[in-house]
Amino acid sequence: MLENYIYIFLAGAVQGLTEFLPVSSSGHLIILNSFLYPFDSSAIKLDFEIMLHFGTVFSIIIYYKKDLFNLLIDLFSKRKENLIFLIIIGCIPISLIGLSFKDIIAQSLNDVSILPYTFMFTSLCLFMTRYNYKHKKITFNVVLIMALFQILALLPGISRSGIT
Repeated sequence: MLENYIYIFLAGAVQGLTEFLPVSSSGHLIILNSFLYPFDSSAIKLDFEIMLHFGTVFSIIIYYKKDLFNLLIDLFSKRKENLIFLIIIGCIPISLIGLSFKDIIAQSLNDVSILPYTFMFTSLCLFMTRYNYKHKKITFNVVLIMALFQILALLPGISRSGIT
């Protein structure tokens, strides 16, 4: 029983420390699971990881409440460039791929052997931004490119924020 509490504490700390960095919190949780796997059922472990991500979502909602409120106001405005519309368009490709290949993706969620490659890919993407960062206006084309890169973030070890 004590090892469950230790695992819960460590997993919460890993999630909290890595979620807002351009690194994969899911990848780091997989590493932690490979060392301290206290649950016998992968369904329990998956439910726990979902709860960790819900905690992150709630903290994002609290932190960005003014921006989210402005997005809701933007939703009902008649402006030509509606950011909410672009966000919805950006979510469509990852949703379609995620639903279509959910069984394959679920198998990779606990695969530690993929992590060195996906961590390296994320680090290369982050390294490239060091030399080629220009502020770009969020347009339909930029959103489509970001949406395609988001699909790669379905793999553990690839950071969604780092890849975009």
